[in-house]
Amino acid sequence: MNFESSAEREAWIQRQFDQTPYPREPIETAPDSQPDEFHAHSLATAFYARDRRSVSSEGMQILDVGCGSGFKGLMLAHLNPGTTITGIDLSPASIDVAIERFRRFDLLDRAKFLTLNIDQLPSLNQQFDYINCDEVLYLLEDPLASLRLMASVLKPTGILRVNLHSFNTRIPVLCAQEFLRDVGAITPDRDEKTTMALVESIVLSLNPRNVDVRKMWDRNDTDNPDIRERILAFNFMLHGDRGFSVPEVFDLVDGANLQVIAPVEPQDWAVKTMLDLEQFPEELRSRFAQISCREQMYWHDLLVSRNRLIDIFCTPKTMAEPPQSPTVEQLVQQPDRTQAVLHPLLNNPEFETALVESCRYLKPLNFAKFLRRPEGIAAASASLVPVLVPLLTGPQPITQLIDRFMRVRPLNPVDRSPVDRASATQAVCSFLRDLETFGYIFLESTEA
Repeated sequence: MNFESSAEREAWIQRQFDQTPYPREPIETAPDSQPDEFHAHSLATAFYARDRRSVSSEGMQILDVGCGSGFKGLMLAHLNPGTTITGIDLSPASIDVAIERFRRFDLLDRAKFLTLNIDQLPSLNQQFDYINCDEVLYLLEDPLASLRLMASVLKPTGILRVNLHSFNTRIPVLCAQEFLRDVGAITPDRDEKTTMALVESIVLSLNPRNVDVRKMWDRNDTDNPDIRERILAFNFMLHGDRGFSVPEVFDLVDGANLQVIAPVEPQDWAVKTMLDLEQFPEELRSRFAQISCREQMYWHDLLVSRNRLIDIFCTPKTMAEPPQSPTVEQLVQQPDRTQAVLHPLLNNPEFETALVESCRYLKPLNFAKFLRRPEGIAAASASLVPVLVPLLTGPQPITQLIDRFMRVRPLNPVDRSPVDRASATQAVCSFLRDLETFGYIFLESTEA
């Protein structure tokens, strides 16, 4: 779309979201209805990624930029007790929906919503512990200027979550948008409802064998009117939509005087999902020994092109570079220097009951039932699960968890020989490191 001016572009985008507030979640949709999103929306996840420390969300101020209909803000409020939410959006209709959503769930006393453009952020006269900019920045005319404005209201110790469309993944949709504009299906003088019906007819006319976006349409439950309208409005009809490369995203972050902490979902960008290092040429394998976050995400985006969003946590450059998680070898060598902490989202009666029953009846524990991850430990070993019970009461030194393992399982189940401390340490440290990799626990250094 060739916009004649910034004002026209902004008016067009506002019009879309006034007619179709996003996310398209009914007012009555509960904040705990989308468990796949919990881990990413927990402030504990973000701050652990940077500091390797668990934090309490109590008293934290959250800014939700482009809050839309308020559903993600509602989730942030629900998952992070004691926080206060400030939501801004350029669409007055979306702000009205957000207010009504929070009122319905009796959370309006913890939130305020304002019809505000990003360039008006300084007028808030406030700094925030956490800024959520989800599904917004790729629509803005000058992403760098907008990111700088957000950085200006971020506390020096704060974290910003931001994402942009991956160009490599988004190419079929962006091309379809251009086609629809070129044939005259999307014009400024046609209302949203009429345009939606016209676009749907065109999509259904596309060859399902050869056209990627028609294949995408067929993969989804488009008999469901909510899903159908969501796909039409926020894919084919999304005004201002653009795609970015990983280097472009990192350069934007750097230009805003921020640094990338990590992808929001590290497992979505794992090396193992793009190649088998054991089969990679040995003379080039060393390239992966000290791979940077930028390189890993860039190579993954080039080869896999599976992640629609380049979704990252950022923090001011003045913060120290994020420490690395300890390896299994480091834990085994010095278990007295680390303590294990249960992710706050697992601190609930349902998980406690399942953990106790797993120990009592020697059943594997399915973590995915309580904290969903892109990949996870579907069934943790019944022999190792008992070491987690003390975590229900708070952080525990790894040495004490090893002691517990040796009391609970003193004999080797194969030959009934006594379990030595070295093998117990290896087993417990490997188990804890796996749980930390998938986001179920935190491993904190106990050194000053």
